[in-house]
Amino acid sequence: AAEAAEAEAAAASAARSAAPTGASGAAPGPPQAAPSGPAPPAAAVSLADARFDTGRRPAVPESTLGGDTTCIVCFTHPKTHVAVPCNHRCSCGPCSARMSECPYCREPVMVWVDSSRIRDV
Repeated sequence: AAEAAEAEAAAASAARSAAPTGASGAAPGPPQAAPSGPAPPAAAVSLADARFDTGRRPAVPESTLGGDTTCIVCFTHPKTHVAVPCNHRCSCGPCSARMSECPYCREPVMVWVDSSRIRDV
């Protein structure tokens, strides 16, 4: 192992002596070491700020899907049922039959009431 180290040192010495001289006639110094330490952190940019194109088109406004009259769950049937106790009218009969929470506020629903049976006083 000592012989290998001596051979490496001799090769390095020979390489230094055979190195070309600079414009001043002096041999160039040892190569500069790369700066140590971590690289500076990259700036964090959100995808929205970077305007990254995901290929998705803007969402269709609810008004084109039926607006205030269409069930917010299936977007096919009219809103006919009101969640009690929060009183959000937001779904149709078939969708309300499958939900135990209000889709607007996530409050537990005691009962869904058909809004055609409710009249203003």
